[in-house]
Amino acid sequence: MEVTRAGNGPRWSAAATFVVISSALVTCARTDLNPADLETGESREPNTVEDAGAPEPDATTPEPDADVEDADVEDPDVEDPDVLPPEECEPTGAETCNGVDDDCNGTVDDVPPVACPDGGFSYCVRGAMSECPRECQTCMPGSETICFVSYCYFWGVQTCSGDGKSLSGCIEEPPPSACADIARDHQKSRQLEQCCIDEGYCCKDDFDLDHDGDTRDYVGNCSEVLCGGD
Repeated sequence: MEVTRAGNGPRWSAAATFVVISSALVTCARTDLNPADLETGESREPNTVEDAGAPEPDATTPEPDADVEDADVEDPDVEDPDVLPPEECEPTGAETCNGVDDDCNGTVDDVPPVACPDGGFSYCVRGAMSECPRECQTCMPGSETICFVSYCYFWGVQTCSGDGKSLSGCIEEPPPSACADIARDHQKSRQLEQCCIDEGYCCKDDFDLDHDGDTRDYVGNCSEVLCGGD
C-alpha cells in the first residue's frame, strides 16, 4: 500500500511510516536516557553506585563496645600502683658498718678492716664488725715476711692473709739500704739472706742457714709474724 502526499512533497509508504512511529515509541520507553543520549542515539549503562543505590547496613553487625575500647587504652598520666618509684639516697655522713649506704656511693658497708690489738683484723660482715682472731693459725694477719727473687731487686715481701691462714706470693720490692749493695753484688744469695736476718726481718730460708735441711721454713725475727715462730 502506498500513500501519496499532496503537492510536491515526498511520497511515504505505509511500512516506512510504521517504522518511524515504532522507533519513537521505543525511544520514549527508555527512562535511563539523558537528553544528550537522545541526540546521539546512544545509551549508558546504569551506574552501580549512584543508580543502584548504597547497600543497606547489615543489621546483624554489632556496634563496637565503648567500654571495651576505653579499657584497652592506658592513660599515660595515671601511675601504675604496682610500680614503686626509686628511693632517693640522702647522705648521712661517713660510711659505717651498719648495713646502710651512709655516704650514698652505691656500696653498703664499704669500710676498711680494723687492726686488732693482738694482731689480725676485724671485718665488716652483714652490718657488724667480726671478732678479732683468737689464735694464730699460720701467721699473724697483715704481718710480713721477706722472700727473695732472682731478678731486678732480688728482694721481696710476703703478706699474711686477713684470716691468718696463708702468706701471699712474693712481691718484689727494693731491699733496705743496708742490703742494697749485697743485692747488687751477690743478687739472690746466702749473703743476702744473712743480711735479711741481721736487719731483724723474718726471712725465707732459701739457703738453709739454720742447717735443718728445710728450705721452706723461715728464719730470723719471726716471733711476731709466724705462729709458733722463734
